[in-house]
Amino acid sequence: MAKPIEWTSARLRGTRELAPDIRLFEIEPDSPQPAATPGSHIDVLVAVDGRSQRRSYSLLGSCADGLYRIAVKRLPSGRGGSVGMWRLKAGDPLTISAPRNSFALSYGRPDYLLLAGGIGITPIYTMALALKQAGANFRLLYAARSRRGLALADELARHIGERLQLVVGEEGHMPYTRPPLSKDLLTTSAASVADHLLPAQVDATWLLGERATGIDREARRLKLAGGEQLAYERLVIATGCRARPWAGPGAELAGLYLIRHAEDALALRAALADRPRVAILGAGFIGCEVASSARELGLDVSLFDIAPTPMPALGALLGDRCAVLHRAHGVELHLGVGIADDRASALGRERSAQLLADPVGEAVHDPVEREGPRTVHERCVAGDVDGRAR
Repeated sequence: MAKPIEWTSARLRGTRELAPDIRLFEIEPDSPQPAATPGSHIDVLVAVDGRSQRRSYSLLGSCADGLYRIAVKRLPSGRGGSVGMWRLKAGDPLTISAPRNSFALSYGRPDYLLLAGGIGITPIYTMALALKQAGANFRLLYAARSRRGLALADELARHIGERLQLVVGEEGHMPYTRPPLSKDLLTTSAASVADHLLPAQVDATWLLGERATGIDREARRLKLAGGEQLAYERLVIATGCRARPWAGPGAELAGLYLIRHAEDALALRAALADRPRVAILGAGFIGCEVASSARELGLDVSLFDIAPTPMPALGALLGDRCAVLHRAHGVELHLGVGIADDRASALGRERSAQLLADPVGEAVHDPVEREGPRTVHERCVAGDVDGRAR
C-alpha cells in the first residue's frame, strides 16, 4: 500500500527561463526536509480550474543548498498543471511533498549509458552529475526535436564535458547516402528516404532540423539559426557543399528544380510524374544521372553543357564514351553551349525549350523564355557543383 504523502509549506524563491517553453523553478521549503537522491521527485499542489491538483516533478541537482529545483515545460493543450505553474511568481506560497525516489540510481556498475529526450532530461541530469562526482564511466545521449528542446545542454556540457555528445544537422532526419537522389529515388515511386538512411554509428545526440550559422571561437559557442547557442570543447565542421539556386531572370517561375537534399529529389520525382520534357544544364555526374533516370521513365531529355564532353572530370576519352552511351539511350546532347551563348538560344527556339538547369546546382531560365510568354511547360533540374556556369 502506498505511503501517504506528507505535505509541507514552501515558497517560490524565483524562476528563470531555460528555453522559450521551459522554466526553472527554485522552491524553498519553510522547514528542513530530507536529502534528495538522484532520481528523486517532489509533488506540488497546483491550482487547475480553481482546484488544487497534484503534479510530480523530478528534482534538478543535489539540492545541497536547501532549495528544490524543478523544470516545467509549458503545455497549453495539457491538463493545466504546467499552465498553473507558469502563473506563479516569486514569493508565492506553495504546498509540496518531501522528496521521494521511484527511479533510484544504482551505483557500482562498470559502465552507464544515460538516455534522455526533451524535458525528460530532468532526472537524468542529476544522475549524470552524481556519476561524474563518483568517477563512474558513463555517457549521456540527449535528444530533442530541436535545439530549443535541449534546455540543459549547455549546463551539462560544462559539468560533464565530452561525456555529452551533440550533433547539429539542418535536415530533419538521419544522414543518408546521396547517390540514390538522382537514381533510385527518382525512378522508383515506392522508394523513400528511409530506404537510404545510414545506421547511427556515432554515439551522439542528433540535433536534426537545425542549421548552424556562425561560430564564436573565443567563447567556444556554435550559433544556430533560431538564435540559440551551443557550447563546445572541440568542433568538427563537415558541411559539404551547398546548392546555389538561380537568382537571374525567370527565377520566380515554377518548374525549376535543383537536387541537393532528399526532399529536392522527392519534389522532382513528383514533377516527373506529369511526364514533362526535361532540360538539364550541366552534364557532370548528377546531370548525367538525372538524364539517365528521366530517360528510364520514358521522358524526352535535352542535356546542355559548356564542356565538349559529358563528365568532363573524367577526361576526354571517358567523356566521349559517356556521350555515346547517352545518345544511344535517347538523350539529346548539346555540348559546348553556355547559358549566355547564342547557340543555347537557338537550340532553345528549335526545341521550344523554356527551362534549363545549370551545373552549379542552380535552376536557370533560358533566354528564349524572356522573349516569349511567361509560362512553364518543361522541368529543369540541377547538375553538379563544379562552378563552370557562365
